[in-house]
Amino acid sequence: MEGVDNKENEKAPGGSGSRTNEEGVTKVKVSRSRAKAAPAAGSSKTVVKDEPVEEAPKTRVMRSRARTKTG
Repeated sequence: MEGVDNKENEKAPGGSGSRTNEEGVTKVKVSRSRAKAAPAAGSSKTVVKDEPVEEAPKTRVMRSRARTKTG
């Protein structure tokens, strides 16, 4: 039994717990980056085409909401 435990520890320290934690953290980071990247790209394009005054407050509100939810 000890040999099996040692092998599992060598492959992934902490077992499945560490894997789930790492995945959760990475998923949160990815979601944040995507959430920030999407409005940033859209706002820059819309600002160039349309009026920046109307787009700027909308993007700011969305970013603040995303931060409060994830924070």
